[in-house]
Amino acid sequence: MDDHKLSPEHKIKIHRVLLILFLVVVIFLFSQKIVLGNSVSYEVDFVNSSRFVRGPFPEGRVEPQSSSYLVKYEPVYFSAYSPRRFNRAKVRISYRQSADLKSQIGLKLDVNDWAFYFEPLPPTDHEVQVYETTFDLTRAELIRNQLKFVIAAPGIDNQGGWIEVYNLQIELLK
Repeated sequence: MDDHKLSPEHKIKIHRVLLILFLVVVIFLFSQKIVLGNSVSYEVDFVNSSRFVRGPFPEGRVEPQSSSYLVKYEPVYFSAYSPRRFNRAKVRISYRQSADLKSQIGLKLDVNDWAFYFEPLPPTDHEVQVYETTFDLTRAELIRNQLKFVIAAPGIDNQGGWIEVYNLQIELLK
């Protein structure tokens, strides 16, 4: 009648398998939330949001082109996942814009205030330009581990101006 009992060797094997499975699951879960290095980098995909970068939003403000994205209306927001507190965010944007447009890139500040810190994007003379700026994250809004960024160009929709974004990268730095 003891046919249903496991031998000690089988119990040890099952225990080891369960322990290894548990460790694999724990390591996987921590690897999704913990950044072991001093930085994390993201590339913004203006067509498909990912679990780490969301945007652009609101919908309908960006139109895909053959190798770029045309900002039709402003502002355009996007957010980046910050698995922990970082000190700085380095943002690199490859873009070109109409000559008369004064565009800027910004970081959302303070949770209780609708404030942004903006950096002006230099004129491009219709040529693709790479611009890099670093934001101090000390006062940045961080809700559910999301940092919010914006591309703004007052008057883009009623002046006939345009911004074409070829690439946008965010690197969070310790």
